[in-house]
Amino acid sequence: MVRRVIINEKVKFAEGIIRIRRLPFDTDEEYRRWWLPTTDGKGKILRPARMSEREKERYQEAEARNQIMNAGRSAVLSYIGSTSGSTTQWAQYFAVGTGAITAVSPTDTALSNEVFRKIPASFSVNGTLVDINILFGTTDAVVTMTNCGLFGAGATSTLGSGTMMSHALFAYSKGSFSIAVDYVINLL
Repeated sequence: MVRRVIINEKVKFAEGIIRIRRLPFDTDEEYRRWWLPTTDGKGKILRPARMSEREKERYQEAEARNQIMNAGRSAVLSYIGSTSGSTTQWAQYFAVGTGAITAVSPTDTALSNEVFRKIPASFSVNGTLVDINILFGTTDAVVTMTNCGLFGAGATSTLGSGTMMSHALFAYSKGSFSIAVDYVINLL
């Protein structure tokens, strides 16, 4: 007698949230001192940020959910399955666009009218979460943002370069003030 076992499981690959918070200070030094945790360079938190998450929530102005693109999923799965130990750089740049857009799709490869990109300032890992932190200074991207994403796999400061790993709709008008972008991804 042969028994057939059918495994029917749903795996939730990743979900995340992007938070924009208007900073009560403008310098990179103050941002790093108060906003970011101290890490070992590999994401492990050695000392929490001086400002608690509750304190940071007071400055929140916008929030959006992200979607991991097919290329981003492939990069994570390739890393997990690799026996060589090599990795594809996944979050080299955070970029914003200003184009008209009504939805994102896992097959997206570019932002709608990308206008600005920046290297993340820091990242930290806590359990299944990674928090990627980006500082936009007073003169960075003074625009009305409609979408954003993370770019890797050879991304440079050149707009549109590299592979888009994640994409989100995002409605936020940034003025001449500093903001912190906390891009939190949870691999469930």
